Amino acid sequence: MDFGVIGAVLSTLIANAYDYSDPAVFEKIKAETGIEYQHYYALPKCIRAFQGDHCLPTAYVDAVEKGEPYISLWKAEKMVNDGLDRKAEELLKQIDKTHPGMSRVKWLLAKNLFFRSDQMPEDAIDEKDRFLTEGVGYARECLEIAPDDINCQLNLATLLGRWSTNQGILKGAFNAEEVRDAMLKASTTDQHYRYPSGNTARGASYYALGIFFRLAPDSFFIELFFGVRGNVDTSIAYFQKARTTKTDQIELYTELAASQFCKAERDDSAEAGSDARQSIAVCQSIKAKSGIDKISQGDCARLLADPSLGCGYSRDRQQETDVEKFKELKQ
Repeated sequence: MDFGVIGAVLSTLIANAYDYSDPAVFEKIKAETGIEYQHYYALPKCIRAFQGDHCLPTAYVDAVEKGEPYISLWKAEKMVNDGLDRKAEELLKQIDKTHPGMSRVKWLLAKNLFFRSDQMPEDAIDEKDRFLTEGVGYARECLEIAPDDINCQLNLATLLGRWSTNQGILKGAFNAEEVRDAMLKASTTDQHYRYPSGNTARGASYYALGIFFRLAPDSFFIELFFGVRGNVDTSIAYFQKARTTKTDQIELYTELAASQFCKAERDDSAEAGSDARQSIAVCQSIKAKSGIDKISQGDCARLLADPSLGCGYSRDRQQETDVEKFKELKQ
């Protein structure tokens, strides 16, 4: 008896049993399977990633169509999204024991530690460093299991990037090339993954690249010695691409405004300054749904009050982007 074939047939039957476009489908699934869907975002606002995209979180659909351990993974991802980091970590480590070798477990453990560090005070540098370093370890394990997994690449890049901004971008300069390459690989894959927030992995990679190209100084010297070069126009372009995947992400508008203010300062562009103020207006008009949303909206107010913060803005703390400071590293 081929249980693999039987499982595939059962998954197909389950998938065909539910019409995800039916508003009543969530209650039907809950009644029949016990799997609960939590409405983190309004489906009508979803920008479809491809024809036939049901706009539902990938983990939810996998739970419905594949059963365990995906049911537990869906619960864990909701916990990560809701900031229940301790419970999420405990559940993910249990899944790792019973179903070893799953890349999704590894990148969720990494992402959970990223979010945990994100909620800490700006001056908790050493404590954040410990969690971010541990998260990088999980992301590297993820890549060993699945080298081409978009979420393995993305979480390695974001954790290394956040480690750099936590320590100060000067100290993280030597990671810059690896961070950029992992983000670029994630942004160019055909893989689709939608998170409980409604964001997609592809959109998240564009967002991360937007931050990267703003914080990396635009200098031949930097490119020569560190293998990367910033570009504020490229940064803005990536944020605009991220906006084609989701339009109601508060921190996206915070970061976009920072890049637009940066361009206004560097290029003496009144148009970029006007664009930045429009981005901040959108940022402040969206209802905050999480602690990170509230932090990002507060940062919008800071940027509006002092646009000169734009080039070095980071949710961790203000970054040094002066090329002369980077040159000191090579002396």
